[in-house]
Amino acid sequence: MSVRPSSGAAERLRLAREANPLERMQGEGAAPAYPTSPRPTKGVVRTEAGELVLLPCYEWQELPEGVSVPPGLDIEMPLDGKPRQARIPPRWQLKVSTAEHGFWRHEVTKLTSALELRQGAAMHVGLPLDAVLLSFAGALVEDGATVEELGLFGRERELLVVTQ
Repeated sequence: MSVRPSSGAAERLRLAREANPLERMQGEGAAPAYPTSPRPTKGVVRTEAGELVLLPCYEWQELPEGVSVPPGLDIEMPLDGKPRQARIPPRWQLKVSTAEHGFWRHEVTKLTSALELRQGAAMHVGLPLDAVLLSFAGALVEDGATVEELGLFGRERELLVVTQ
């Protein structure tokens, strides 16, 4: 049985592939892995607007005064004068909008694999595993990648469930 991509999903995948320089470099039919991000993975960064923002990670990190904190983090605020700390919760709920099947939710940890996510997405949309792909930030996701490696926390909108 052959399952064809829905027109909306196929168009989103085509646009994601066109926007991905790795896809263009590897040629037709190649499926690049999500690239390792060159940006820092934790600490405080300054946005283009000059605002200081905490880059979340799964380990506790000091939270300086005046730094914006992304929603959903665990925050420790000791009353004994020790510095405030923040981290990504050990378990959190990934929420992804699938255009034709509503929201899909999946509880994840930093070690949750993309294969586990793809299996959950396939169950949600009611298709066999081989008919479902994940695309993140314009690149197809390899099954062995983890939630932490991909940097999914706070970037769920960039994750697409693509059906074939």
